[in-house]
Amino acid sequence: LKSKEYLIEFNTLKRPFLKPSNKKINLSLIENLKNTNIKKTLIIGGSGGLGLDLIKILLKNKKINIDATYFKNKIKLKNKNLNITKIDVIKDINKLIKIININNIDTVYYLPTPKISLNNSSKQKKIYKCIYEDLPIKLLKNIKFNSSFKFFYPSTIFINNQNKNSDYAKIKLGAEKKLKNLAGKIDLLNLSIPRLPQLNSRQNLNILDVQYPSLIEVLNKDKKIQGEFFFV
Repeated sequence: LKSKEYLIEFNTLKRPFLKPSNKKINLSLIENLKNTNIKKTLIIGGSGGLGLDLIKILLKNKKINIDATYFKNKIKLKNKNLNITKIDVIKDINKLIKIININNIDTVYYLPTPKISLNNSSKQKKIYKCIYEDLPIKLLKNIKFNSSFKFFYPSTIFINNQNKNSDYAKIKLGAEKKLKNLAGKIDLLNLSIPRLPQLNSRQNLNILDVQYPSLIEVLNKDKKIQGEFFFV
């Protein structure tokens, strides 16, 4: 818990758990998805929360072939248009580059998420820099771009508020700037860096049982965010 200048750490016998949303994808979102020119996509970090909801949404367009990766939590969805691979992004970045190049991927959703802490530490800072800055830049510098390559790199409003001085926020903001500079040098790179509200995910679990909306709920209502997700 964090309140003003106090950071309170504690143990509890009752642990919160991620409750999947049962909200249906509305027809307007499905119709808008038909307008996207995404054909072959790679979702890096698709096992829960944002990534899993995104897979469910994209599967509504049968013309889209989806490659999705997970590390610790296996993706249980099954579909003929969905190919699932277990990958540790820190150790296997070259495998991701190979998947993109061999499968002629045109859209990458970069969603790997380590545990985020408000308590700064050198170890955690190193992990943030690796996952949020070093790896996406290495990936973009080593793939073969086609004529409509799209890279989705989201952040939440978390990094714009009182938490902007945390290591996580500083590294994420710095990485966004470097990615934008890189995109400015690559004509074929279409970059999307939206600011998303707090969503139903493992990062937002809390003992007060506050329920944040799922990605499906947000996209059902917000056409602006729909455009940022599906490049339409």
